[in-house]
Amino acid sequence: MRYSLTASLLLLAVLFAGIACHDKVDVDIEPVITQPVPACRIVKTAYKTIYISGPKVGYEKLMAGNKSYDLYTWVEYKYTYDADGRVIKQESFTWGGYSTVVYMYTATKLYTRRVNASKDGLDTQIVLDTIPLNRHGFDDRSIFDEQGHVMLYKGVKNMEPSRWVDNNKTYSMMPLEAGKIYRVATYDLTRLALPYIFQFEGVGSKNLVSSITTNASGSPFYKEGPVYKQDFIYTYDTNGRVVRQVQVDTEYSGSNWQFAENPGLIGVYDYEYSCQ
Repeated sequence: MRYSLTASLLLLAVLFAGIACHDKVDVDIEPVITQPVPACRIVKTAYKTIYISGPKVGYEKLMAGNKSYDLYTWVEYKYTYDADGRVIKQESFTWGGYSTVVYMYTATKLYTRRVNASKDGLDTQIVLDTIPLNRHGFDDRSIFDEQGHVMLYKGVKNMEPSRWVDNNKTYSMMPLEAGKIYRVATYDLTRLALPYIFQFEGVGSKNLVSSITTNASGSPFYKEGPVYKQDFIYTYDTNGRVVRQVQVDTEYSGSNWQFAENPGLIGVYDYEYSCQ
Protein backbone atom coordinates (compact mmCIF):
# COMPACT_ATOMS: atom_id res chain seq x y z
CA MET A 1 0.00 0.00 0.00
CA ARG A 2 2.81 2.38 0.91
CA TYR A 3 4.61 1.61 -2.38
CA SER A 4 1.46 2.25 -4.42
CA LEU A 5 0.81 5.58 -2.69
CA THR A 6 4.41 6.70 -3.20
CA ALA A 7 4.36 5.70 -6.85
CA SER A 8 1.09 7.55 -7.39
CA LEU A 9 2.47 10.73 -5.80
CA LEU A 10 5.58 10.56 -7.98
CA LEU A 11 3.47 10.10 -11.09
CA LEU A 12 1.34 13.13 -10.20
CA ALA A 13 4.47 15.20 -9.57
CA VAL A 14 5.86 14.28 -12.99
CA LEU A 15 2.56 15.13 -14.68
CA PHE A 16 2.35 18.54 -13.00
CA ALA A 17 5.99 19.27 -13.85
CA GLY A 18 5.31 18.42 -17.49
CA ILE A 19 2.32 20.73 -17.60
CA ALA A 20 4.29 23.57 -15.98
CA CYS A 21 7.05 23.32 -18.60
CA HIS A 22 4.76 23.97 -21.59
CA ASP A 23 5.28 27.35 -23.27
CA LYS A 24 2.61 29.96 -22.66
CA VAL A 25 0.54 30.95 -25.67
CA ASP A 26 -1.75 33.88 -26.43
CA VAL A 27 -5.35 33.26 -25.49
CA ASP A 28 -8.52 35.15 -26.25
CA ILE A 29 -9.75 35.09 -22.66
CA GLU A 30 -8.99 37.24 -19.66
CA PRO A 31 -6.42 35.48 -17.45
CA VAL A 32 -6.43 35.55 -13.68
CA ILE A 33 -3.28 37.69 -13.49
CA THR A 34 -4.33 41.32 -13.06
CA GLN A 35 -1.20 43.21 -14.12
CA PRO A 36 1.51 42.99 -16.79
CA VAL A 37 4.91 41.47 -16.07
CA PRO A 38 7.23 44.30 -14.86
CA ALA A 39 9.96 45.80 -17.05
CA CYS A 40 8.33 44.83 -20.37
CA ARG A 41 8.46 47.27 -23.26
CA ILE A 42 6.29 47.54 -26.36
CA VAL A 43 8.61 46.89 -29.30
CA LYS A 44 6.06 46.62 -32.11
CA THR A 45 2.61 48.05 -32.77
CA ALA A 46 0.38 47.36 -35.76
CA TYR A 47 -2.64 49.53 -36.53
CA LYS A 48 -5.60 48.21 -38.52
CA THR A 49 -8.71 49.96 -39.75
CA ILE A 50 -11.12 49.80 -42.68
CA TYR A 51 -9.70 50.10 -46.20
CA ILE A 52 -8.53 53.63 -47.02
CA SER A 53 -6.38 53.39 -50.14
CA GLY A 54 -3.43 51.54 -51.59
CA PRO A 55 -2.77 47.78 -51.43
CA LYS A 56 -4.98 45.69 -49.16
CA VAL A 57 -2.49 44.22 -46.68
CA GLY A 58 -3.17 42.03 -43.65
CA TYR A 59 -6.89 41.49 -44.25
CA GLU A 60 -8.99 40.48 -41.26
CA LYS A 61 -12.73 40.26 -40.64
CA LEU A 62 -13.60 41.34 -37.10
CA MET A 63 -16.81 41.34 -35.09
CA ALA A 64 -17.04 44.19 -32.58
CA GLY A 65 -20.10 45.81 -31.05
CA ASN A 66 -22.47 43.47 -32.94
CA LYS A 67 -21.04 44.69 -36.23
CA SER A 68 -18.72 43.10 -38.77
CA TYR A 69 -15.69 45.01 -40.08
CA ASP A 70 -13.28 44.31 -42.95
CA LEU A 71 -9.91 45.50 -41.67
CA TYR A 72 -6.48 45.99 -43.22
CA THR A 73 -3.08 46.85 -41.78
CA TRP A 74 -2.47 50.54 -42.25
CA VAL A 75 0.84 51.07 -40.43
CA GLU A 76 3.36 49.16 -38.32
CA TYR A 77 5.73 50.70 -35.77
CA LYS A 78 8.92 49.26 -34.28
CA TYR A 79 10.65 50.77 -31.24
CA THR A 80 14.17 50.57 -29.82
CA TYR A 81 15.04 51.73 -26.29
CA ASP A 82 18.19 52.69 -24.39
CA ALA A 83 19.25 51.28 -21.01
CA ASP A 84 17.10 53.90 -19.23
CA GLY A 85 13.96 52.82 -21.08
CA ARG A 86 13.87 55.88 -23.34
CA VAL A 87 12.92 55.34 -26.96
CA ILE A 88 15.89 56.06 -29.22
CA LYS A 89 14.52 54.85 -32.55
CA GLN A 90 11.10 54.50 -34.12
CA GLU A 91 10.51 52.86 -37.48
CA SER A 92 7.16 52.97 -39.23
CA PHE A 93 6.05 51.10 -42.32
CA THR A 94 3.03 51.84 -44.50
CA TRP A 95 1.92 50.71 -47.93
CA GLY A 96 3.30 53.96 -49.37
CA GLY A 97 6.71 54.02 -47.72
CA TYR A 98 8.50 54.11 -44.42
CA SER A 99 9.98 56.54 -41.92
CA THR A 100 12.66 56.39 -39.25
CA VAL A 101 12.91 58.72 -36.26
CA VAL A 102 16.09 58.85 -34.18
CA TYR A 103 15.90 60.39 -30.68
CA MET A 104 19.00 61.94 -29.06
CA TYR A 105 18.79 63.17 -25.45
CA THR A 106 20.73 65.74 -23.46
CA ALA A 107 19.98 67.07 -19.98
CA THR A 108 17.86 69.92 -21.35
CA LYS A 109 16.88 68.98 -24.90
CA LEU A 110 15.65 66.15 -27.10
CA TYR A 111 16.82 66.17 -30.70
CA THR A 112 14.87 64.21 -33.30
CA ARG A 113 15.81 63.33 -36.86
CA ARG A 114 13.03 61.95 -39.05
CA VAL A 115 13.67 60.44 -42.46
CA ASN A 116 10.59 59.87 -44.61
CA ALA A 117 11.05 57.77 -47.73
CA SER A 118 8.70 56.59 -50.44
CA LYS A 119 8.41 52.89 -51.14
CA ASP A 120 10.43 53.18 -54.35
CA GLY A 121 13.11 55.24 -52.58
CA LEU A 122 12.85 58.09 -55.07
CA ASP A 123 11.37 60.61 -52.65
CA THR A 124 13.17 61.21 -49.35
CA GLN A 125 12.54 63.93 -46.78
CA ILE A 126 14.58 64.75 -43.65
CA VAL A 127 12.96 66.66 -40.78
CA LEU A 128 14.90 67.90 -37.74
CA ASP A 129 13.29 69.03 -34.51
CA THR A 130 14.31 70.07 -31.01
CA ILE A 131 12.14 69.59 -27.93
CA PRO A 132 13.07 71.41 -24.71
CA LEU A 133 13.05 69.17 -21.63
CA ASN A 134 12.39 70.13 -18.01
CA ARG A 135 14.50 68.88 -15.11
CA HIS A 136 12.47 65.67 -14.99
CA GLY A 137 13.11 64.89 -18.67
CA PHE A 138 9.56 65.80 -19.77
CA ASP A 139 8.57 68.01 -22.70
CA ASP A 140 8.93 71.54 -21.35
CA ARG A 141 6.20 72.79 -23.70
CA SER A 142 3.61 71.23 -21.36
CA ILE A 143 2.86 71.48 -17.65
CA PHE A 144 3.00 68.32 -15.52
CA ASP A 145 1.99 67.46 -11.97
CA GLU A 146 4.34 65.86 -9.45
CA GLN A 147 3.66 62.37 -10.82
CA GLY A 148 4.46 63.42 -14.40
CA HIS A 149 0.87 63.60 -15.67
CA VAL A 150 0.12 66.26 -18.29
CA MET A 151 -2.03 69.00 -16.78
CA LEU A 152 -1.85 71.69 -19.47
CA TYR A 153 -0.44 72.11 -22.94
CA LYS A 154 1.37 75.44 -23.14
CA GLY A 155 0.28 77.76 -25.90
CA VAL A 156 -3.32 76.49 -26.04
CA LYS A 157 -5.71 79.30 -25.13
CA ASN A 158 -8.60 78.80 -22.70
CA MET A 159 -7.30 75.39 -21.72
CA GLU A 160 -8.42 74.01 -18.36
CA PRO A 161 -6.21 71.71 -16.26
CA SER A 162 -6.87 68.02 -16.74
CA ARG A 163 -8.31 66.24 -13.74
CA TRP A 164 -6.73 63.08 -12.38
CA VAL A 165 -8.29 60.69 -9.86
CA ASP A 166 -6.03 57.96 -8.46
CA ASN A 167 -3.60 58.60 -11.33
CA ASN A 168 -6.34 58.21 -13.94
CA LYS A 169 -7.19 61.12 -16.23
CA THR A 170 -10.93 61.58 -15.80
CA TYR A 171 -11.40 64.98 -17.46
CA SER A 172 -9.75 67.02 -20.20
CA MET A 173 -10.92 70.05 -22.16
CA MET A 174 -10.42 71.19 -25.74
CA PRO A 175 -11.04 74.90 -26.47
CA LEU A 176 -13.01 75.92 -29.56
CA GLU A 177 -13.71 79.30 -31.12
CA ALA A 178 -16.90 79.30 -29.10
CA GLY A 179 -17.80 77.01 -26.25
CA LYS A 180 -15.71 74.01 -25.35
CA ILE A 181 -15.34 70.30 -25.84
CA TYR A 182 -14.56 68.16 -22.82
CA ARG A 183 -13.82 64.48 -22.45
CA VAL A 184 -14.73 62.19 -19.58
CA ALA A 185 -13.00 58.82 -19.25
CA THR A 186 -13.76 55.64 -17.31
CA TYR A 187 -11.26 52.90 -16.46
CA ASP A 188 -10.95 49.23 -15.61
CA LEU A 189 -9.39 49.62 -12.17
CA THR A 190 -8.31 45.96 -12.06
CA ARG A 191 -5.95 46.39 -15.02
CA LEU A 192 -2.75 48.40 -15.31
CA ALA A 193 -2.37 50.53 -18.43
CA LEU A 194 -0.11 49.71 -21.36
CA PRO A 195 3.59 50.56 -20.89
CA TYR A 196 4.26 54.08 -22.14
CA ILE A 197 6.60 54.38 -25.09
CA PHE A 198 7.64 58.04 -25.05
CA GLN A 199 8.90 59.00 -21.59
CA PHE A 200 9.31 62.65 -22.53
CA GLU A 201 5.54 62.90 -23.03
CA GLY A 202 4.95 62.15 -19.34
CA VAL A 203 3.30 59.34 -17.43
CA GLY A 204 0.00 57.99 -18.72
CA SER A 205 -3.02 56.83 -16.75
CA LYS A 206 -2.48 54.07 -14.22
CA ASN A 207 -5.25 51.78 -15.47
CA LEU A 208 -6.68 50.64 -18.80
CA VAL A 209 -9.26 53.02 -20.22
CA SER A 210 -12.71 51.49 -20.80
CA SER A 211 -14.47 54.36 -22.55
CA ILE A 212 -14.13 58.05 -23.37
CA THR A 213 -17.14 60.28 -23.93
CA THR A 214 -16.67 63.59 -25.74
CA ASN A 215 -19.16 66.30 -24.79
CA ALA A 216 -19.96 69.76 -26.13
CA SER A 217 -20.85 72.78 -24.01
CA GLY A 218 -21.86 76.19 -25.33
CA SER A 219 -20.78 75.34 -28.87
CA PRO A 220 -22.65 76.62 -31.94
CA PHE A 221 -21.20 73.76 -33.97
CA TYR A 222 -22.38 70.75 -31.94
CA LYS A 223 -25.46 69.76 -30.03
CA GLU A 224 -25.24 70.20 -26.28
CA GLY A 225 -24.14 67.05 -24.50
CA PRO A 226 -22.38 63.92 -25.78
CA VAL A 227 -21.22 64.06 -29.39
CA TYR A 228 -18.78 61.16 -29.59
CA LYS A 229 -17.88 58.02 -27.65
CA GLN A 230 -15.00 55.56 -27.77
CA ASP A 231 -15.28 52.08 -26.23
CA PHE A 232 -12.19 49.92 -25.74
CA ILE A 233 -12.05 46.11 -25.87
CA TYR A 234 -8.88 44.21 -24.91
CA THR A 235 -7.32 40.82 -25.54
CA TYR A 236 -4.61 39.58 -23.15
CA ASP A 237 -1.89 36.96 -23.23
CA THR A 238 -1.43 34.44 -20.43
CA ASN A 239 0.85 36.88 -18.58
CA GLY A 240 -1.89 39.50 -18.49
CA ARG A 241 -0.33 41.80 -21.08
CA VAL A 242 -2.56 43.53 -23.61
CA VAL A 243 -1.88 42.06 -27.04
CA ARG A 244 -4.82 43.71 -28.81
CA GLN A 245 -6.86 46.85 -28.24
CA VAL A 246 -10.04 47.39 -30.27
CA GLN A 247 -11.43 50.92 -30.25
CA VAL A 248 -15.04 51.16 -31.41
CA ASP A 249 -16.28 54.71 -31.90
CA THR A 250 -19.85 56.01 -31.84
CA GLU A 251 -20.80 59.32 -33.42
CA TYR A 252 -24.02 60.64 -31.94
CA SER A 253 -26.76 61.76 -34.31
CA GLY A 254 -26.36 65.34 -35.48
CA SER A 255 -22.90 65.81 -34.01
CA ASN A 256 -20.81 65.75 -37.22
CA TRP A 257 -17.74 65.27 -35.06
CA GLN A 258 -14.74 66.35 -37.12
CA PHE A 259 -12.00 64.95 -34.89
CA ALA A 260 -12.72 61.23 -35.36
CA GLU A 261 -9.57 59.20 -34.75
CA ASN A 262 -10.41 56.13 -36.82
CA PRO A 263 -11.85 55.83 -40.34
CA GLY A 264 -15.03 53.80 -40.26
CA LEU A 265 -15.18 54.41 -36.49
CA ILE A 266 -12.95 51.46 -35.62
CA GLY A 267 -9.25 51.05 -34.89
CA VAL A 268 -7.37 47.90 -33.90
CA TYR A 269 -3.94 47.98 -32.27
CA ASP A 270 -1.79 44.84 -31.88
CA TYR A 271 1.21 44.86 -29.52
CA GLU A 272 4.42 42.85 -29.18
CA TYR A 273 6.69 43.04 -26.13
CA SER A 274 10.26 42.52 -25.01
CA CYS A 275 10.78 41.69 -21.34
CA GLN A 276 14.57 41.51 -21.34
